[in-house]
Amino acid sequence: MHHISIEPEQAFEEYLRDQLPGPLAQLLITSRSVGVLVAATPGLRELLSIGKVWELAQTARRTPGARPFDLVILDAPATGHGVAILQAPATFAGAARGGPIAYQAATIDALLRDPRPHRRPSR
Repeated sequence: MHHISIEPEQAFEEYLRDQLPGPLAQLLITSRSVGVLVAATPGLRELLSIGKVWELAQTARRTPGARPFDLVILDAPATGHGVAILQAPATFAGAARGGPIAYQAATIDALLRDPRPHRRPSR
């Protein structure tokens, strides 16, 4: 059993490293302007948090060398903020209208809305 505390800033850095070539990702990670933009974008912290939860639940993890988990349980914050986290993918998918962020947010939203239990095949 493992536990992880998700920090949106760290999730953002992991996301950039996964999506962009190394030098460009590093440039954006160290940019003060990008940090201010991330902090000022409504709902982005929530999207980064739920995106990390989604990544933890994938069989093929994006984090280099990471192994898949058999089960992921989310202990969300109080109702108001927890609902915002669960709504963030749909909000960003609708706002982006196209491109990788819209696709990725829609993928996460589809998983959250699917009422079926998601289980991996037995080993």
